[in-house]
Amino acid sequence: MRIAVVFLLAGLTAAAQAPVFDVASVKVSGAAQANDKAALEERIAVEPNALTMISVRLLNCIAWAYGVDEYQVFGPRWLESERYDIVARAAVPVPGEELLQMLQALLQERFKLEVHREERDLPVYALVPGKSGAKLETAQGDGKPALSIDGGSLVFHNYSLADWAKWASVGRAFGLDRPVVDNSGLTGRYNFNMKLADSAMDLKMSLRKGQQDPAMYNDALRAVGLKLELRKGPRPVVVIDHAEKVPSGN
Repeated sequence: MRIAVVFLLAGLTAAAQAPVFDVASVKVSGAAQANDKAALEERIAVEPNALTMISVRLLNCIAWAYGVDEYQVFGPRWLESERYDIVARAAVPVPGEELLQMLQALLQERFKLEVHREERDLPVYALVPGKSGAKLETAQGDGKPALSIDGGSLVFHNYSLADWAKWASVGRAFGLDRPVVDNSGLTGRYNFNMKLADSAMDLKMSLRKGQQDPAMYNDALRAVGLKLELRKGPRPVVVIDHAEKVPSGN
């Protein structure tokens, strides 16, 4: 019995020490209420002791807080459309991992969020080397990944293939119908181009309209010795058991 009591007390102590923000405001986004399309761009600013999220979908908040991509969050469809403004501050600077734990606690408090984790077989595109192997230029230096447009090509600077797979998975890469998983086995950082259109104007228009498709990506990837393969495999997911659309008071 004494052991059980010790474990219970330890659990209560851990719960009491869970990090939380000192001050937080969570409101339905003013841009969403005004139906201001120009202001619906999601903006996230992170400081050592503060987090500001403007016009964010709850889907994005949950994915960010729990360390997964949006396609790995399963819940009601309104998570993708309803938008919120979240401003939260801690008394002192905290590590990034602790900041995410604090965001989790805030979502649980204000949206009555309840989740669980599991694995599910999901359809994906696997990024793999082509028959002749990858033909990639190794990036020099320690610069951050950068993306630019050169004519009808997307130019990736200092990208790992894991970075590229993550980029391709966000918003289904403007037309892809499933996320991309890096199965290349390559761990370096590279510079490479993907030609997807005849001109910069055509490229920007097609990206804006989400008109890319796997065949176009494979044509562009083939030039650097890579390809996308249709696969299905286990992926960690976050399942929403309960969430309320209107956040509780501040």
